[in-house]
Amino acid sequence: LQATYIRNLNISRQLLIMQLAVGLLIVGLAAWILILAPSASILINPYLSGLSLLLASVAGLILLRRGHKSDHRPPNSCYKVLLAESYVFTALALIFCCLALVCAAIEFAELASSADGGCGPTSSSLLSYHNCTCLSADEGVASSEAPPPLAPLQEPPQSAGCGQIRAEWKYLLAFSMALNTLGIVATFLYITLFICCHRNREHFYTSV
Repeated sequence: LQATYIRNLNISRQLLIMQLAVGLLIVGLAAWILILAPSASILINPYLSGLSLLLASVAGLILLRRGHKSDHRPPNSCYKVLLAESYVFTALALIFCCLALVCAAIEFAELASSADGGCGPTSSSLLSYHNCTCLSADEGVASSEAPPPLAPLQEPPQSAGCGQIRAEWKYLLAFSMALNTLGIVATFLYITLFICCHRNREHFYTSV
């Protein structure tokens, strides 16, 4: 029982370090997105998931360190407060990572829905911050059949620039989805192992 507890404790520490690294990467990605699109929606910029992962990992590492120092003593009130904070930060990390993953997947699907690569002005999607977006095949046909009377002509260099911006946002959103997925997996595995360690710890004190 004690060997299993120590093994789970070491794995939990490694998962927390992974959480910390993923949180730092997401915060860096969020800063990059903020530079590219300062007015982007809070649902597009994943800084909340990055900050929550950082808080959850730091709280978890402090909790594990304090729990390791008091292995032979029953948990006191300070340990219980740290335990509650760790649970709260971990729950927030899961919620914000899932939310960021869903929002990034929706935006990625919108960018990837263009079949012909045609681009034009619009008031929706991420590319509206650069005054362009990529239209789907049906939208492209409709716009070519019934152009507005005062619509500006779309020059080829502008279309090429919009396509490049579209590809850049697709890479950013794919990176965001990968990081948030990794954060979800690491957080879920950590909380599962930590609950097992906590139960083994309580069973140890009960048996003693």
